[in-house]
Amino acid sequence: MTTFNYLKPGLGNTASYQASGIPWVSSSVAPSSGEIQKFSFPQVTKFVTVKNNSSIATTLRISFDERHLQYSTGEYIFLSSQESISLDVRVVNLYFMTNDATNISFSVVAGLTPIGRSEYPLILQEKPVSLLSEQNFSLITENEDYIVLE
Repeated sequence: MTTFNYLKPGLGNTASYQASGIPWVSSSVAPSSGEIQKFSFPQVTKFVTVKNNSSIATTLRISFDERHLQYSTGEYIFLSSQESISLDVRVVNLYFMTNDATNISFSVVAGLTPIGRSEYPLILQEKPVSLLSEQNFSLITENEDYIVLE
């Protein structure tokens, strides 16, 4: 008797990114300054689009790591009112925070791959560092308590 083993797609599975994404849509209100709102996607994304729906002059911060929002290091994306951004990235979480004392309405549209959240790597270390390695050209970004190899 023959047994077939189904292999789950992983991060390196090209076909998962070539196929159309599974739609994921949400609208929310980012709480006033200082509070962080987290969006967790059920699978790894193919792309993400975020729009700041606010009609008044407000700024929305977007980051791939919640710790980036807590520091003024500039390791996040600013979206002014009525601006949007589309990112061709594979992520499992997005974090939002406002710069102002007002709540900001925003929308998130993502295309999901069939790749499960558990396949997404988390590379953290204790010591902060900022350099471009000439040997392997890996970009290492800095934060106050860890490094991320990109």
